[in-house]
Amino acid sequence: MQERQLIFLYHGLHFTIRWIARLLKRYPTTISRELRHGTYGGQYFPIATERLYHQ
Repeated sequence: MQERQLIFLYHGLHFTIRWIARLLKRYPTTISRELRHGTYGGQYFPIATERLYHQ
């Protein structure tokens, strides 16, 4: 959940996917996939994504 909140913060600050990936020590593909799965109506929702993960 902590990483998802950081993705939310950095994405809101308009950081690039590559830059977010470097900060979190993840592959850019991982960040891109996370944003794709958790974005609704143009906004990323980390809490909704976390709930879907646990289902």
